Amino acid sequence: MKKLLLLLFLPLLFSCESEKKENDLDKLKLKGNVKFISIREYNATDKFGEITKVVPSNWSFFTNKEKIFNANGYLIRQNNFSSQEIFSSMYVYHYNDSNYLINKDYFDDDIKLSSKVIYKYEKKGDLLYENHYDENGEIDYKYQFNHDENGNKIEWTKYDNEGVITFKYKYKYDSTNNEIESIKYDKDGNLEFKYLSSYDENGNKTEWGKVDKNEDEEYKYINKYDANGNKIESIKYNKDGELDSKTIFTYKYDKHNNWIQKIKIDDEIPVSIQERDIYYYNKKPQEEIAEILKKEFLKDSSNFYNGKANEYVESKDYDLAKKYFKKAISYNSNNPKVYYDRSEMNYSLEEYDLAIEDCKLAINNNKFYKNAIYKCGMSYYSLKKYSIAIDLFNDCIELKSNDSYSYYWRAKCYQKLEKHSLAIDDFSKSISIDPDDQYAYYNRALSKYKLGLPFCDDLKKACDLDNDVSCNIYNKMKCN
Repeated sequence: MKKLLLLLFLPLLFSCESEKKENDLDKLKLKGNVKFISIREYNATDKFGEITKVVPSNWSFFTNKEKIFNANGYLIRQNNFSSQEIFSSMYVYHYNDSNYLINKDYFDDDIKLSSKVIYKYEKKGDLLYENHYDENGEIDYKYQFNHDENGNKIEWTKYDNEGVITFKYKYKYDSTNNEIESIKYDKDGNLEFKYLSSYDENGNKTEWGKVDKNEDEEYKYINKYDANGNKIESIKYNKDGELDSKTIFTYKYDKHNNWIQKIKIDDEIPVSIQERDIYYYNKKPQEEIAEILKKEFLKDSSNFYNGKANEYVESKDYDLAKKYFKKAISYNSNNPKVYYDRSEMNYSLEEYDLAIEDCKLAINNNKFYKNAIYKCGMSYYSLKKYSIAIDLFNDCIELKSNDSYSYYWRAKCYQKLEKHSLAIDDFSKSISIDPDDQYAYYNRALSKYKLGLPFCDDLKKACDLDNDVSCNIYNKMKCN
């Protein structure tokens, strides 16, 4: 773990002030000396005339991130989170003394190095190529770039691990170096499609569209921006030039004019709310970044030992697993994933009370942790506490309305409580989400039988899906 701590501080050590060039804060249009930003995305609804957030968006794993910047405005670390707001991976960025990115390391949720990117530059500073390596240190693929005299990227070529071209892009620019054309070619050099763009005097992309290889337009966006350069309207037109959709964005800003809330409205329907917590450097940036990275080290240590614990669970060495779970908690007692993973172990050992205890700790540290709520429900079901389990499966469905497993197990609870009409409803919802679930058909057939309803079709469907019990009952009941 000492090596990991050194790894986290290397980006800081190699981030010296040198030539002035566009940094990551500039690229992200962030104003002020930002040191840390946390981004979360939620589904939105109109409640009492006010747009409010509800639960995390199913697509929030694209946006849920934490970004850490050094005092020169360069990104040195990015933490990625799942749609349940659980740490899933991270990037660590390393720079040379001229603030050029020289490599990027990708770590999984157990803080294991999964891949690495190495960057090489021309003498004048233009990026020449990126080599992407897998977890074994072997080349996975390579990007090669060409630039014009203004430093604009004019070619981007991808090669596979054997040096064979996969695709190529070519770019064109206007007189102010805005990219106006992006052309993609396949591995054989055949044109696939083009992206065409135009800009206003502030460099905002006001038009963006795609045309196919025959120059026929597939779609086009027309965009508007506010005084801060943030997109406030985006209208999409289809290939026939007809209106396809209209998206409106509204913002709230902090005192630095960085947005801290973005609401997305599609065709007058609230879709999502993104929230950003932004923190700024004060007077002692070196001490501040050291304090941030120290906290990250503790979180990383917790995730690392949690990974070790799971390895011992897999090998069924539960005593060592418990030891490493405890060690993971000692580094970060607020890590919900450790409690959840330990609950999984306890559940598999039929220690349901311990599983419930750990699930509750996980939920206390993350109310959106659906997996933990679900495991808690399963544990109560195993203890035959069906009413409590139903409440927990309700919570799961509220967080994810298309969760077939929660509908299925809530139906099983209703079935145990002899509430077969409710069970049938939930089995039907589960089947509508997962029409290949043999057990849902079988159990729906049982509840229909209890209510004197026709059930043979469900048995036949379960049998067709290789449910042997259903096949036997189907034949015995002479359903055919």
